[in-house]
Amino acid sequence: MKNTGKEYELFVRDVQQILLNMEGRETVTVEQNKILHDRMGNKRQFDVYWEFRVGGHLYKNVIECKDYSSPISIDKIDAFVSKILDIPGLKGIFATKVGYQQGAKNKAEYNNIGLFTIREPQNDDWTLDDGTPLLREINIQGTAHLPCRIINFIPKITEKTDELQFSALTNEIFIIENDKKISLYDLIESLPRGLDKIVSEDISLENGFIEIKGKRLKSSGYYLEYQSFKDLIMPPIIIDSQEHTKAYIEDHIEKKRQLLKNDGSIVDLG
Repeated sequence: MKNTGKEYELFVRDVQQILLNMEGRETVTVEQNKILHDRMGNKRQFDVYWEFRVGGHLYKNVIECKDYSSPISIDKIDAFVSKILDIPGLKGIFATKVGYQQGAKNKAEYNNIGLFTIREPQNDDWTLDDGTPLLREINIQGTAHLPCRIINFIPKITEKTDELQFSALTNEIFIIENDKKISLYDLIESLPRGLDKIVSEDISLENGFIEIKGKRLKSSGYYLEYQSFKDLIMPPIIIDSQEHTKAYIEDHIEKKRQLLKNDGSIVDLG
């Protein structure tokens, strides 16, 4: 399909609208494919146009957009200069994706024409002028360590009791050895995770007790059987700043480079 340049014009229009909104000019509308009349009454077409008043003065601005694959030559600037000279009070700006030849830069600067590279961001743009790289991508990877599941917990009670069957929550059952006391809940939390197998342990207690809902029973230990589940490798989460960046903007007259984020914020590159 032939490149008519319209898509690029709309892109530049949207970028300029964001920049104006950042300046507090939300009421200013940036137009694409604007028709103006020159001194002789001829209709002249401009790719991007906006105007605003400050102190009673009307400021009119136009952007000539060229979606070319090679740097802009001086003859394109010549034609643009001639075009805007026939319309009084018009500020001219040129926008392209790939930059300008030196003759075009000289001609534009002499005639007060703004020269910009405006395009979607590329990987190489995330570097300051001094060579310092900017953080562009954050890759978050994680592993889920699933808690173990108790299959059997059988206390070894050494005193006579009729309460060999019991029903209680893990935070209502405590294992006591000498002066140390731990709930069954905390014991589960301390069990090794990620083993991907069933583990059986016969634990002895010195001066031990099992406390269930406040009642202590003398115990020499307990039998524990639990499932240690395989760790889950979580899919990576990638945060790519480039996906949240609207445009790369380079001012060839002022020698400035910027990244325009989707939220309207600016990253100065130098």
